Amino acid sequence: PFDVNVPACSSEPTGLAYVAFPGCDLVGVVDLASGDLIEGIRFPANGPPELTGPNATCPVECTELAAGAAVPGGPVTPGGGPTTLAMDPAGGSLYVGLGNEPTVAIVGLSAFGLPTTLNTVALAGAGGVRRVVDTGDVQMGNELTGAIFRFVYALAKDGTIHVADVTDPSAARECDTQIDPRQLRGIRDSRVL
Repeated sequence: PFDVNVPACSSEPTGLAYVAFPGCDLVGVVDLASGDLIEGIRFPANGPPELTGPNATCPVECTELAAGAAVPGGPVTPGGGPTTLAMDPAGGSLYVGLGNEPTVAIVGLSAFGLPTTLNTVALAGAGGVRRVVDTGDVQMGNELTGAIFRFVYALAKDGTIHVADVTDPSAARECDTQIDPRQLRGIRDSRVL
């Protein structure tokens, strides 16, 4: 048998959790110590994502308050419907796959984990995103001497896999993964490839 010393978890929760509420087109940032929503990101239909602050609500998915009082329901305007979340290994970005749009949102996070910037990358013909995975930093080039890149893989509703270069979130773009290798003769620059 093994002698493994595992540190005990604190009885008090700490940190932040990112929660997708697809029925309200919202990603909430929840303080685990208090259980309070401290920030929200709304994904309106055919519009850019927007920070909502701590006053975001989701009557469609959150039907009861902590005290047990019912939250009145209301009409829901269909929007992006965030369905999948992935955190970059370094913790600086949160990637949000939208179930109703061919888009991945790139949420820049502060050192405290709060959203600071919002960017998106369109995925041609995806029709919606089911899963998102971040690669972390990838050293490119011969013998790993090229530039460092970061990619996101997105599984679309139709089962296709899309790859996006998110190295610079403000200039994120989908990569062409169906390149004819005969057209690459003489190209050696990893930034072009």
